[in-house]
Amino acid sequence: MLVRMELLGVIVVVGFVSLSACVWWRRAVPVTPLSADEAATLAAALPQWPRLGPAQRQRLLKHTAAFLQHKDFYGCKGLELTRPMALRIAALACLLTLRRDAPPYPDLQSVLVYPEPFLVRDPEPDELGIVHDEAEVRIGESWDAQRIVLSWPDVEAAFAGAPVNVVVHECAHQLDPLGQGRPEGTDPQVWAAVMQPAYVRLQTHGSPVIDDYGRESPAEFFAVVCESYVQEPQALLAAHPEIYRTLDQVFQLDQNQAPA
Repeated sequence: MLVRMELLGVIVVVGFVSLSACVWWRRAVPVTPLSADEAATLAAALPQWPRLGPAQRQRLLKHTAAFLQHKDFYGCKGLELTRPMALRIAALACLLTLRRDAPPYPDLQSVLVYPEPFLVRDPEPDELGIVHDEAEVRIGESWDAQRIVLSWPDVEAAFAGAPVNVVVHECAHQLDPLGQGRPEGTDPQVWAAVMQPAYVRLQTHGSPVIDDYGRESPAEFFAVVCESYVQEPQALLAAHPEIYRTLDQVFQLDQNQAPA
């Protein structure tokens, strides 16, 4: 059952993003599988689908259904958010959850989707201790391990094969709620042995695959390498095999081995 309602007067504290302009819908429980048409839609549209093995595909469908039914989706600033749109977001998010047969992102509660990039004023001081008044344009945000905010055109771009995947980026932050630059549950020493030198190299030499935004912090580095791992696995393996293998031990997509 699909319930839609207007939310009034609920303001998100961070920046200009507001739930007052959002339309909310909640799904029925318990979790039911995706329909045959929805599964076929993902098989035809998801760029990663041909590189996934049979077991990964089935788990992706299962996790996508759970994500759809356990998270609240908000269409903001007049965006007419439909189930097919939410389906695409859920599938991209769940690409990082295929290692385990557990509910995806148990702490995540809400997904806010805007019709375009949005303005955010960051209340946190920069490295000099200065709080800036200027709002910044963002295509995605991850807040307090409970909410992610997405620009819908950038979700579509990820489905079209763009190297930037805003859903994966923000969901990577959900897996790293403390901002340490690694997913919870990983061995910090083993992780740092690969990722710390790679982060330093990005600062000085850049990368043909990893976005320069990864220079911002270890947390952003983790998020952008996750994007490369999902969107450009062959290129990441060729340019940074140690990063690819480390991520594959965590996420086990192994898109360079799965049959087409």
